[in-house]
Amino acid sequence: MRRLRENSRGLSEIVGTLMLVLIVIGAAVAFAAFVATYEKQLLTQEAVNHDRALESIRVLTVTPVPQSGTPTLAGSISFLVESETVNPSNISAISIDGIPVAIFCAAPGTGTCTPTNPIPGYQLNPFAQATIGIDLIPGTGIPIGSSVSLTSDLEISLYTVLGNVFNSIYLPPTAIATVSLIPVESGNSLSYIPALDGSESTQPGTNQTIVAWLWTVTSTDDSNFEPMGACSGLFSGEEVELGSSPCEFTADDTYSITLQVANDVGLIGLEALQYSFEPSS
Repeated sequence: MRRLRENSRGLSEIVGTLMLVLIVIGAAVAFAAFVATYEKQLLTQEAVNHDRALESIRVLTVTPVPQSGTPTLAGSISFLVESETVNPSNISAISIDGIPVAIFCAAPGTGTCTPTNPIPGYQLNPFAQATIGIDLIPGTGIPIGSSVSLTSDLEISLYTVLGNVFNSIYLPPTAIATVSLIPVESGNSLSYIPALDGSESTQPGTNQTIVAWLWTVTSTDDSNFEPMGACSGLFSGEEVELGSSPCEFTADDTYSITLQVANDVGLIGLEALQYSFEPSS
């Protein structure tokens, strides 16, 4: 009996030792699997971070189109983008001035497209270009109550699947209008030909330039016999002499003068002034 008990005790010790070995082996295998999974996740995250850091998209040109009847608001916009990375970039969303865009389209290169149906995104191939078109009419392309002004800063934001946001900001010009008078003698009389000067208008920054000056001159003096006044009309140019209309200011003439300047992006600046002519001015 004593020998049997000793044999049972020895067997229990062997079984306990084997169980302990199995537990240690199981823990080692589980730890190795955990380390392998963690390393895989870490390598995947490092690869994503690497791709995110390399990703770069640049907006090359911007072409807004004013709304019909509201020239200070954009009805649509298209812009040319370019990839500057060796991997494809997936554009997942776009916002204009912080307003989320519901509908946009994309065409390779400088092609054209019509933003009629929502698309889930667009894959921009390495070092490729694409034209993106956006509908900016409230209720269709952007939420109701929203609008994109052409007289304020324009910000384009491109969101990618990798989590990058590429922002491009464009500044509008500032219109500065002045009116001077050119005296003209005719016999014993002296008249004055108006000259409009928009040369002091400015464009902030160095990426855009002013390319157009449009003047709107409207008579506000009921004493003029002509319905719109002799000097009324639309005129273009940085500096405009209205003498070729023919046009001259006479005493007590009053005019509303608006200067609209536009830069090469299509953003505009406005200045409106009321001008009253007095012979002593």
